[in-house]
Amino acid sequence: MNRWPDHCRAAAAKINLAIDIVGRRSDGYHEVRMVMQSLQLSDRLRFWRRGDRRVVLRGRGLRELGPIGDNLVCRAVRAVMARRPAAGGVEIELVKRIPPAAGLAGGSADAAAAIRGVDSLWQLGLSREEMMEIAAGIGSDVPFCLDGGTQLAEGRGERLTVLPSLPVQPIVLVKPAAGLATADVYRRLNLPAAVRPDIERVVAAVGAGDWRAVASAMGNSLQPVSQELQPEIGRITGAIAAGGEAFAWLMSGSGPTVFALVPSLAAGRRLRQRLRGQNPGWQCWLTATGLPPAAGGGRQCPTGCPAGWR
Repeated sequence: MNRWPDHCRAAAAKINLAIDIVGRRSDGYHEVRMVMQSLQLSDRLRFWRRGDRRVVLRGRGLRELGPIGDNLVCRAVRAVMARRPAAGGVEIELVKRIPPAAGLAGGSADAAAAIRGVDSLWQLGLSREEMMEIAAGIGSDVPFCLDGGTQLAEGRGERLTVLPSLPVQPIVLVKPAAGLATADVYRRLNLPAAVRPDIERVVAAVGAGDWRAVASAMGNSLQPVSQELQPEIGRITGAIAAGGEAFAWLMSGSGPTVFALVPSLAAGRRLRQRLRGQNPGWQCWLTATGLPPAAGGGRQCPTGCPAGWR
């Protein structure tokens, strides 16, 4: 498709600064308390209106994620259309940058961007409450991804409290070749969890805007289980620790991606280069906390989509 999109959205990855698994719920989910943080690493969704009611999703590598119709983006769009029958069809091009099955909420971020994107595309006037209800029905991380930033998530992830924004922090992400299924990790989790981070301490450190204090309080109840399923996680954390470039590291979500906090972009580049050389099978990204810019440099389309995404 050569014409400019009618609308475009960035979909930001996230990391978990802390995950505490409180218990099991009667609805089959787990009761959690998590401090979640958006990253500038993002996917891009580009939208075109259609004259019919079809939902068309395209993009390189999408079939590797499973049947297109089951993609969270399609599910999110269909949920919006069910609530607002006035919505027309849509064609979406999804440009993936966030790796799948990595604990970075790439699919959830895409679904959240689809909800907001279709609402804007067809000027549906969805309220925030309606968007949150749709998001919660798609997946536990989707409500957070609607706004992103830094938030405390409770319940199964749908009860959100916005926290003060932290200073921009360079981050190195390291993912082994194999992914992990969240359902497999939770299935193997025995309660009480072996790791129980102090969420209130993490929240206080976020409020103080102190990354060193955040680092000293971080923890992930799922990491021991994920590491049993994917021992490469332990090798990654050991390799990060050995070089001295990072001042803290933790697995994000249910894994297997590990994030490392580094004091500078230069230290992040050194860490990324060293880890890539140590194990070519590891995928490494240097990014930073915060939301991605709406558009990049170069020639812009009317909706702010940078030319580099075409």
